[in-house]
Order: sequence, then structure tokens, then C-alpha cells
Amino acid sequence: MTRRSLRFRLLAAALGSITLALFLAGFALTELFERHVQRGLKERLDDTLFQILGQISAGPDGRIQMDMALADPRFDVPLSGLYWQIRDEDRPTLLRSRSLWDATLDLPDDVLPPGTLHRHEIKGPGGERLLALERQVTFRPDSEGRRVRVAVALDRREVTEAGRSFAADMLPYLVVLGLVLTAAAWVQVWIGLAPLDRVRRALRSIRSGEARRLPTDYPEEVNPLAEEVNALLDAQEAAIERAHAWTADLAHGLKTPLVVLAADAERLRAVGQ
Repeated sequence: MTRRSLRFRLLAAALGSITLALFLAGFALTELFERHVQRGLKERLDDTLFQILGQISAGPDGRIQMDMALADPRFDVPLSGLYWQIRDEDRPTLLRSRSLWDATLDLPDDVLPPGTLHRHEIKGPGGERLLALERQVTFRPDSEGRRVRVAVALDRREVTEAGRSFAADMLPYLVVLGLVLTAAAWVQVWIGLAPLDRVRRALRSIRSGEARRLPTDYPEEVNPLAEEVNALLDAQEAAIERAHAWTADLAHGLKTPLVVLAADAERLRAVGQ
């Protein structure tokens, strides 16, 4: 099978299409998985927001405080990738998790209607990209309500690493699927080109004299070719018959002059010339 082979071209096209399709499928599935993971992380962060809101209270001096530490130990590990931050909008008070160390979450200074959840992608204390959720609530430790903005943030590397792990787990299955599709393409090409092999064998039979014409039971895409070949053979046979008739007429036309010349030659030979 060479580069000029139709089978080679069809298989090369099929292999290229399969490779492109599997690449796009792998990319799309990984993207969908990352979105699913990100949606799950968003739900976890939203639950953490409600946990934080449930732990906010006012201290003896009226400032907001956290009654209990959160259960996730990463909030206590510096630069762990999981952070929370509480800002009192009406009093200059800022609470933050120990994981932020001496940094703060660089949240955009946008307007937050009470109860509205905002989502941000911000830069973390270690330069990493964070997925942050922020909500503003009205905190009423006394008769005077205060606006409190609560935010939690998570390193986006969890999403990226989960996507990479998913892609690594999916790769062997894509390879197996590619091999199966390649084998199916080979069978498809072999079946599709089988009528051409039948035409080749039939032409060999015509050349050896075992047959005179191609059969006409090929698929409808190949049958016109067989009909054209048969028409060509009919035209060739008619031309040969015409040539035979013309040769016979020529021989008949030359027969009388040749007899006369032969008689003259005998007569001249008889007189010694």
C-alpha cells in the first residue's frame, strides 16, 4: 500500500478525522469536568459562607468577632489556598483567617445588595488565582444594623489539578477508543473497496478469455463503471469486426489482379523471360 493507493488515502483521512475528533472530545470532556468541579467548589464555598455568617457576633466593644473556628484545618495553615475574610462596612473592622497570614483578599470595590452573592477571580497572597465568593449581610447586634461583607476564596489549582487528573485517567480509554475506531475504519475501507477488487478480477478474466463482459451486479456507485467498460468492449469488438470485413473485401478486391499477374508471370517464365 503506497501513498498513491486509494486505500491508503482513505485510511489516512479516517485516522486524521479520528485523531481530531478524539482530541476535541477529550478537550470538551475535560472542560465539562472542570466546570462540574468548579460548580461543586462554588457550592462548598457558599456553604462555608453560611457557616461563617452563623458564627459572627458582636464583642464587648461592639466589634464583630468569630465565636468558633471553622472545621476545615486549612483555614489555620498559612497560605493553604483556602481563606475567609469579614469586613465591617460601618466600623473599621477586618477579620481574616490565619491562612491569609498578613495579607488580605483583594476584592473589587463593587456594590453588593444585601443577600446577593458575587463571584470573583482574584489574585491570592501567594500570587495564585483564587475563586472567591462574597456576600453582604446586615448584622444587627443591637438596634443599629451594620453592613458586613463576608468572603471566602479557594485556589483555582484544585480545579486545574482535578481536570489534569481526569484527563490522565481518560487518556487510556481515548487511546483504546481510537484503536477500535481505526480498526472499524480499516474494515469499512476494505468492505467499501471490495467491489473494485471484483472489477479487477473480472477484467483479468476478460483478458484471459474466460469471460467476455463484466457482470452488472455491482453496487450502484460501481455499476456505471462496469457498464462503461462493457460499452467500450462492445465498441472494440464492433471495430474489430469492421476491420475483419474491410480486410476480407480488400483481399477479394486484390484476388483477380493477383491471378492475372500470376498468369502473366507463368507465361513470361514459359518463354524464358
